[in-house]
Amino acid sequence: MDMAELTERGMVLLGCGKMGSAMLKGWLDGGLPATSVTVRDPAPSAWLQGIEGLRLNADLPESPALALIAVKPQVMTSALPDIARLGGGNTLFITVAAGTPISVYEAILGAQTPIVRAMPNTPAAIAQGITAIIGNGAASQAHLALAETLLKAVGQVVRLDSEDQMDAVTGVSDTPSRDRIFVCRPTAPAEEESCARTIVRNLANRAYRRLASEDEVEGLMDFYRMGRQRGGFERGIRDALEAVLSSPFFVLRLEREPEGVDPGEAYRVEGPELASRLSFFLWGTPPDAELMRVAESGDLNDEREIERQARRMLAD
Repeated sequence: MDMAELTERGMVLLGCGKMGSAMLKGWLDGGLPATSVTVRDPAPSAWLQGIEGLRLNADLPESPALALIAVKPQVMTSALPDIARLGGGNTLFITVAAGTPISVYEAILGAQTPIVRAMPNTPAAIAQGITAIIGNGAASQAHLALAETLLKAVGQVVRLDSEDQMDAVTGVSDTPSRDRIFVCRPTAPAEEESCARTIVRNLANRAYRRLASEDEVEGLMDFYRMGRQRGGFERGIRDALEAVLSSPFFVLRLEREPEGVDPGEAYRVEGPELASRLSFFLWGTPPDAELMRVAESGDLNDEREIERQARRMLAD
């Protein structure tokens, strides 16, 4: 199977969100006719609706060369039956849905159906990523070669020996720690700077146990930009995170005196500084999200709220 056969027999995209659209754009830019593509998506973007010749939510071809599955994992079992009749061996299935093993597809499509599981990482949405692929027993070398050719539209491709290697190679499994850092994801180069600023501000606020100033955030963004030039978006975030963790405001528990306070003058501790004192006194750790929320809103300055938070923390 090659691109000529793909053009002649056509392909189906089940779901076409950010990642699916990034791949489709690469294929169209590479010469694939829009008339060879059928997209099934319940909420197509304006970009999809504007592609002349695209078979948007049209009937499925009788025997397409390829079916690409790009729906969210939580709707996988309800979406697959829509194209289950294409299973059996004549159509190659490529899935980029995260967290769904090949066995799930084989149970619905049949073990004789050639299936290639692919895991693109986040920068693939802006054609700068890396995609790991693995095929099932029915997937031939020709199938894998076609999958590799298609997925190169969004970056580099590596073949795996085992499905167990998927997360290790891409390094982008949705772990709780990554989710706490990457509170947004850029889907185009123009979005990287604003998303990075959001991530850096969030990291600094949590690490410094208070709201970071604009000057502090801008200083951290300088580290992001230098890292971005050397190794892309995630390298920039890593460098900014290293700067945050090297700051004395993270390493030491420093408190800023309110403006207008004379040296040696007593003053009331409020807001994030109070939250930090309370948290380290009772827990020996930085404040959690709930404590920071009431601190930033000013509610923690009320003695009744202090008592409520202290009881909550002691009960934890």
